[in-house]
Amino acid sequence: EVIQLLVTNTNLYIDKIKARFGRDRDALPSDDTEMNAFLGLLIMAGVLRASHLNFIDLWAQDGSGVEMFRLTMSYKRFLFLLRCLRFDNTSDREERLKIDNMAAIRSKELLTPEYKLTLLAAALVTDHQKRRIQLRAVPTTTKKRLREVHDVDETVQQSTAKRGRCSSCSRKNDKKLTSKCFKCHKFICQQHSRVYCVGCRTEESADETD
Repeated sequence: EVIQLLVTNTNLYIDKIKARFGRDRDALPSDDTEMNAFLGLLIMAGVLRASHLNFIDLWAQDGSGVEMFRLTMSYKRFLFLLRCLRFDNTSDREERLKIDNMAAIRSKELLTPEYKLTLLAAALVTDHQKRRIQLRAVPTTTKKRLREVHDVDETVQQSTAKRGRCSSCSRKNDKKLTSKCFKCHKFICQQHSRVYCVGCRTEESADETD
């Protein structure tokens, strides 16, 4: 999207000034491919720390230049794009400058964090946030908010712990158990559980459905 924005606004400016050139080929519009290449050369110039050089030296053919630059585009075309590069539509810039002194470079697409990045950040932290719900050291209020954010029902959240107290016993009973309810996955003792064979459990499930 940013590349397309640069191409669109740069071409608008090229169209505006092309009458100053005697030949049409000296003011040809750009496209996504060429803009990517142009930006690539700018990045490479930075990698080479060429800020103290005359840019034309990068196109030198006496062995002191950089082949990538010559093979990508001519020095004349590079300077033309550098001159015409625009981040905004110059036709309505004057109006925008009245309320924003940086209107020429300020763009929602360029400066405002993209919604996609927000989604990416959220996706990256989701698994860890869900795991924190199971940590005993995490405050209850934090766990509650995490369940709300991720729509996690406390009764169905599976614990990663291998042993735990019976969810139905009082805190005085500090015995750690390994048995869990097959439905809500909470730890449960024999006193607060019922044991069924597979057939009876199936029948009970059918009765509940009816």
